[in-house]
Amino acid sequence: MKVYKVVRKYGETYCSPIQSFEWEWDTLYETDMGIKRNVPYPSLFFGEKYSFVDKAAAEGYSGFMGRLTIIYEGFHAYMAPERANLNDWFEGDKLIILCFTIPAGAKVFRDATGLIVSDKMILKREDNEN
Repeated sequence: MKVYKVVRKYGETYCSPIQSFEWEWDTLYETDMGIKRNVPYPSLFFGEKYSFVDKAAAEGYSGFMGRLTIIYEGFHAYMAPERANLNDWFEGDKLIILCFTIPAGAKVFRDATGLIVSDKMILKREDNEN
């Protein structure tokens, strides 16, 4: 499955802008997913360790009162490159959008606003040669 991430480019090095995770071409990365279930909304946006959400997602959940499943650890991405462009949390001239692959068999969580989190992800050079 193809997904998209905003990354910071330093020469030939690509890093996640939030945690500075460094991505190398054609390497399978795996991680445990941090999952918190039955979290009352809107409390997740006020000081909890799993509070990061982009503005488009916050607007998408505006007015919602209920409980959510929050994925606070894992490889976060967007389902479409256009969705990545909506993210205005990151600013800077070194930011770019790259295509990543979530391999078959990976654990995946999606939300209704176009965000996705997986426990496995690959940055393939062949998907970004344009």
